Amino acid sequence: MSTITAPVHTAAVAQVAALLAARTAGRMVGPFLRPIQLLLAWPVASQLVARHNAKAAEEALLLRRAEREDVQNYLQLLASERMSA
Repeated sequence: MSTITAPVHTAAVAQVAALLAARTAGRMVGPFLRPIQLLLAWPVASQLVARHNAKAAEEALLLRRAEREDVQNYLQLLASERMSA
């Protein structure tokens, strides 16, 4: 009885061959997967844009509020000066 054993390097060769085949298949399927990848990435991108827009709106509202408070303080100062004169 003889048993045939595969050399140790055969497993490494098989792994390399599998990696090359997967890489080649990925290149061929890539153009078809791109729209799917965009659809899967859309919620994340949308959330980032929404967060950016919210921060920009918050900054604009804070500036508007600060300006309104400055005007209110100025008008109160004018009113108090007129009352004292």
